Amino acid sequence: MLETSSPLQQTGELVQRPYFAFMRQAIGFLQGRERHVLKLEPVFYAEFSCSGCGLCCQRPWNISVSQDYVQCWSDEFARHPSGLYHDAFIPRSPASKERFADIQRKPNSNECVFLTDDKRCFIQETYGEEALSQVCRQYPRYEGWFNAFLAQFMMQSCPDVVELNQKIPGIRYQVLVVKPEQWEQLKPLHHPMGYLQGLLWLGLQLDLFERPDYTPIQILRGLAGGLKSLPVTLSSVQTQDQERLLRQFSVPPAADLANLAEAWECLTWFLQPLSAVTDYLIEVRQGIRDWPQLINEERHVLNQFLRRYLAYRALTASYIYPAGHSFLFQHYFQLAIHVAMLQWIALSYREREGGRLNQSQLVRAATLIGYRYEQANQYVEMLAKQSRTVCLTGMQSILSFDFGSES
Repeated sequence: MLETSSPLQQTGELVQRPYFAFMRQAIGFLQGRERHVLKLEPVFYAEFSCSGCGLCCQRPWNISVSQDYVQCWSDEFARHPSGLYHDAFIPRSPASKERFADIQRKPNSNECVFLTDDKRCFIQETYGEEALSQVCRQYPRYEGWFNAFLAQFMMQSCPDVVELNQKIPGIRYQVLVVKPEQWEQLKPLHHPMGYLQGLLWLGLQLDLFERPDYTPIQILRGLAGGLKSLPVTLSSVQTQDQERLLRQFSVPPAADLANLAEAWECLTWFLQPLSAVTDYLIEVRQGIRDWPQLINEERHVLNQFLRRYLAYRALTASYIYPAGHSFLFQHYFQLAIHVAMLQWIALSYREREGGRLNQSQLVRAATLIGYRYEQANQYVEMLAKQSRTVCLTGMQSILSFDFGSES
């Protein structure tokens, strides 16, 4: 499938830094080779092993199962002497063969009916992993087309994934050939900047978030400024021009302190479901609690965490809304909101627990955002309705919250 002279002659190899230059090489290979695409996978993907923490079994999610699964296991579960699993499945309406029923929850709880008192899975403990439903076996893994490449990723609603992303950097790639009928289905889902240009945009972001001369949030503000008027076509940028382009995008606009009141309102609205965090935020705003001050060690921990976090969010981003419309500017507004929330959630943990800001608090905050916001359709639908101007203005405003900066 690959020519021996190609820079992509190996599969399963690491994507080399700088990422922008690698993506230029990749495009040089992919151009003229119809339906050839990159498939990307974070290095930590192969290292994941469920720790059995049971958190995913307590989320307010509907876990669907197939008709075959219900027919295979329903009677077996019902025969358990405890009687706990007699009505383990709730029929869906409307239902399909693949999404035939949902797993029952415990009364007045989000906990799965199969979650035992010691927070273990009854099915896995009793019958083994092969007896789990497809959804439970697959989580937190997911795969698909990400506007410019195929990929296998993992959801950051799982704390193990957040920790692995922080510990094990790197991306592996393969080159695959997509079937003609599949390629036609993917065309409407190509990157808003163009399929191949989307690879360069990814490479640019990954390089930017590794730069040590600005905080990650300053870099994100710089990206917002660059999005307003991209001065050149990325594919026309030569290797020697890359540093100039990086400098241009990484020079952040000043924090939008004039619209800080709007940032407060936006943040408070999104944090409403988290009453303890909202109370902390309001008390800080009203002067009841002191404004959080971080020492150098804490800023270093925060910035290192956010660099990896933002790089992974850039890698896993989807810029096309399910209805087929561009979600480019809306994605970055959403990301800015999530990063601001992440800081405040972690700071509320710090306030409650005492001591210094630490990685555990940041992991918990990122996990909370992962399952309460990243995977919540109502927020995505709301942001999809926002205009380009609203998104970019809102992004600059809410990114005024940057606790990793010394100023």
